[in-house]
Amino acid sequence: MVAEAMRTTDPKAREIASKYGNSASLFIESYIAKSNPEHARELADYVITTLRGLSAAARTGLSKKRLIAVARLAGSAFHSLTIIEAKCEKR
Repeated sequence: MVAEAMRTTDPKAREIASKYGNSASLFIESYIAKSNPEHARELADYVITTLRGLSAAARTGLSKKRLIAVARLAGSAFHSLTIIEAKCEKR
């Protein structure tokens, strides 16, 4: 809902939604930074983009079963990305 409200023509609703969206992004980034500070911004962008994509897919009628499958795949990819980043940093 936040992503949709950020696009509205109502300036007040857009401002409120943007504050919530920005707060959520910062929260996700700060959480990721605890374990992966060097790539927290990019990983947070991945999470936010994935969440928005899942939301859009749900709005267009993708089934719950398929949404869950996509979310699991995205979670696996996120985990793989953090492992790859950790290995690169040790080199």
